[in-house]
Amino acid sequence: MKTYPITLTVNGRVYNPEVPAGRTLLELLRGGLHLNAAKYGCGIGECGACTIIMNGRAVNSCLVQAAEADGAIIETAEGEKDGDVLSDLQQAFIDHGAIQCGFCTSGMLNSARALLRHTPDPSYDEIVEALAGNYCRCTGYDPFIKAIQAVVAGRKAGGYKAKVVTGPYVGGETNRIDGVEKVAGSAVFVHDMVLQGMLYARMLTSPHGAARIRSSDTTKAAALPGVRAVLTGKDLTQKMGLYMQDKDILAREIIRYHGEAVAAVAAESWEQAEAAIRAIVVDYEVIDPIKDVDEALAAGARLLHPDMGTYSYYKPAFSPQPGTNVAHHQKIRKGDVDKAFETSDLVFEHTFRNPPVQHVPMETHTAIVHARPGGEVDIITSAQSPFTVRQLFCHTFSMPLNKVRVRVPYVGGGFGGKAGIALEPIVYCLSKAAGCLPVKLTATREEEFNTLPCRQGLKSIIKTGVNKDGKLQALKCTYLWDAGAYADYGVNVGRAAAYSGAGPYMLPNCWIDSKVVYTNKVFGTAYRGFGHLEVMWGIERNM
Repeated sequence: MKTYPITLTVNGRVYNPEVPAGRTLLELLRGGLHLNAAKYGCGIGECGACTIIMNGRAVNSCLVQAAEADGAIIETAEGEKDGDVLSDLQQAFIDHGAIQCGFCTSGMLNSARALLRHTPDPSYDEIVEALAGNYCRCTGYDPFIKAIQAVVAGRKAGGYKAKVVTGPYVGGETNRIDGVEKVAGSAVFVHDMVLQGMLYARMLTSPHGAARIRSSDTTKAAALPGVRAVLTGKDLTQKMGLYMQDKDILAREIIRYHGEAVAAVAAESWEQAEAAIRAIVVDYEVIDPIKDVDEALAAGARLLHPDMGTYSYYKPAFSPQPGTNVAHHQKIRKGDVDKAFETSDLVFEHTFRNPPVQHVPMETHTAIVHARPGGEVDIITSAQSPFTVRQLFCHTFSMPLNKVRVRVPYVGGGFGGKAGIALEPIVYCLSKAAGCLPVKLTATREEEFNTLPCRQGLKSIIKTGVNKDGKLQALKCTYLWDAGAYADYGVNVGRAAAYSGAGPYMLPNCWIDSKVVYTNKVFGTAYRGFGHLEVMWGIERNM
């Protein structure tokens, strides 16, 4: 591979790397210079997590070719503080709570730094415009704006004064214990981690929403340079799942949603793994997908899980309906609803729909798994529930808990989407197949949308009976949750939402059916509010 010598100055230090054509400045900073404050969030210049300062301007380093940076002066968040002393802007970010997960913090900081250099006294609108290219899923943006305004005001008054910290008690003022690491760009996420001897993984995903796998040929992929392991669904027999074990680690025979993983590769570099994925040939028999809950519940509908009756599930809490597309049916019954509607002065009935929603964590799902030769397993993962990961992992592979160690460093956002188990089983199987070397799999932004779970959609049919004095007399609700291809957290969302399905009201008569329904879509999982937001919106909207 032809390389090109360049010279650039980063945080005051001169570097002379040789870079191949096609390598981005972000890849050079992270992979070549080991400066990880700039983050990979999307790779297409949309999220701003990779923002650095280049020749005085805030730029998306994922869009700049490394060769284009020849002669450039680059600044990253690592160079903002002076030794152990934070800059006023870094301190203000901490003081105003402009840090939560921390994954977007460095990009935000650099956009703010560049703004204040060319516009020392920006208006509110100028601050908003300067931050417009930086996404944040945690803070709501207002803390960033207030932090910048506080620095501007402080500089006018002779210098920004840090918030007085009184103590970590009710009514006291304190700062986040992880604040300094996050504003300094030194907080370590799984995205940043590289282990000795580590291989890189990629997934081949289905281009179809529903299909049968006729055959797959991995011969060419396995023969490519650097490839250490290639797996398809026929190599893996285990079922996994949170409350119901209904999901294959890699799709076997049946594709149930567009984006479902059908093969995985581990190689010595990401590029080699990507090349191997492209060399795998899969022959599909395309099936008409079931696109919504109405279609899934229609008489004679194709069953997404014809073997549902054989699945293991948590029996004390869930009621799958074999022979249908209903993964769980939760019932609430109180009083005589039909009679109450007859005697109500007014009756309202409407249908509402809530669409599926992606969590969009700034750090996509990523995991490093090392299947050690002695039978122990080390998992480093960007997850919200490390003990859940361990429990489900051990259940899937019939392993004792004391053989599996799960570590979770800083997590770049989750919002429920990282609450269960996701990539870890695939990566473990690749590690075993590759001679027990550690393997890392990081989802692309496209895979985050198409392969990893989302908030499931909901169709609500709500009927409310009221009297003219304003008292509620009866409520009948049918909640049809679009679980997508697999049950995951969705069955528990449907269960929990049924318990609060009447909203905040005391009702003498209530009838609720909450059904979690399989469709050929990305599967649903936990999301902020855990289903309560959607049902309460419907209850209020109906009145």
